[in-house]
Amino acid sequence: MTPPRLLWLYLLLVLYLCLYPWNFQPEPTSPLLGWHLPQGRSFYVDGILNLLLLLPLGFGGMVVLRTRWRWLLVPFAAFGLSAAVESMQAYLPTRDSSAWDVIYNTTGAVLGMALATILGLRVSPKARPNFSGEINFRVAALLSLFVVAQFFPFIPVLRMPHLRAAMLALPELPDAMTGLTAFTTFLIATALIGQLTNHPLKGGVATVALLGFLGARVVFPGGIHPGGAIAASAAGAFAGEYLPWRIVRQWLGPALLLYLAFRQLYPFQFVAEQQRFYWVPFDSVLQLKTEYGLRILLEKCFVYGSTVWLLSARVGNLALATAACAGVLALGEVAQVWIPGRTPDTLDPSLAILAGLALAAFPRAYRCKPL
Repeated sequence: MTPPRLLWLYLLLVLYLCLYPWNFQPEPTSPLLGWHLPQGRSFYVDGILNLLLLLPLGFGGMVVLRTRWRWLLVPFAAFGLSAAVESMQAYLPTRDSSAWDVIYNTTGAVLGMALATILGLRVSPKARPNFSGEINFRVAALLSLFVVAQFFPFIPVLRMPHLRAAMLALPELPDAMTGLTAFTTFLIATALIGQLTNHPLKGGVATVALLGFLGARVVFPGGIHPGGAIAASAAGAFAGEYLPWRIVRQWLGPALLLYLAFRQLYPFQFVAEQQRFYWVPFDSVLQLKTEYGLRILLEKCFVYGSTVWLLSARVGNLALATAACAGVLALGEVAQVWIPGRTPDTLDPSLAILAGLALAAFPRAYRCKPL
């Protein structure tokens, strides 16, 4: 991906982070561009975060723009973007509109410009790296689902109570299903990373990346996990890294079907009285808290999509793999009618079918041009 496209993606991410959760009110909920400073530790944390927020904009602007006016264009762009975002934050109940943030953001962009100038980075056709290869789009889509499910809603929580809660959770042991899910999810992710491009990675690269990923996950709202679940995730990463691809190709897909059957029937406590069956696919998940429900939905999409892809690598037929995954999930949902504490519905088999259709819509591979 070229630097201009990366810069546009970064700007979209900034808008998402600054305007989340997008529940605008018709009347301002805070003074427009007020000058109130936070007290205590928040003063330093907010200042540093706002300095860093637009530093990549200043850096990227100097790298991408070739005009001599870039020294004026980049600071004005940073100032205008920050002022617009802070003005809109006045209409968000959970945000404060602050003129100080505009100053911090603009200063951060200027620091990014200075850093780019010091390093002497300018994009020129002659200086572009001559890398070319094939990217497996289906694997890339599945890994994107994995990242989104782990980090959603992408708002870091850099507060001591959150970090303290994460530390207190480390001695805890998860239940069997949580540990197995953590192990399986990271095993799949590591195996997929190895198949992302036609250039094989050096041994240990995927494992190191995912271990760093585990550490970064702590500062996000859904990142507090029992220490046993974190250990299971790390074990899954090691297993996915060092299992030979021929074994992954032949056996991981069928093993995931067994995992899905176990997951559907856990905790194997059947009763005679039937529960209500939800026929509307997304009815049950919509009753959960929005952020938690979306994380569950995204995690299921990743696991079901990966199962379909790995099964198709074994049987050579995407439609047959989709039918097998959806069939196992459908049988499990029917059995859940007699399992207390579970919610039998049509969501899971529907997600498996949608995952198969989505994978069929993606091209198998894309040949990259030199960057």
